[in-house]
Amino acid sequence: YTIRFRHFVLQPEEERKIDALNQLFLLIEPLDSIAVISDFGVYDLTASNVNELQYEHHGCISIINYATIIQPVRFIQIIPKK
Repeated sequence: YTIRFRHFVLQPEEERKIDALNQLFLLIEPLDSIAVISDFGVYDLTASNVNELQYEHHGCISIINYATIIQPVRFIQIIPKK
């Protein structure tokens, strides 16, 4: 495996998509104004219909900054070697 530290900087109210079909992204140090939605699940402290927050994400990943200020989002990315 290759392991990378990813540090995204999201602009106010930005939504960013990541294609991670054969990869695993582990959310670290999440902020309460950030949402991460993927094929594995949801991390969103504002969602009232979620009973468990997921820190592991895979597949098509959407990262949303709900804040009106720039916010960092950090992941550990795990990529299998071919």
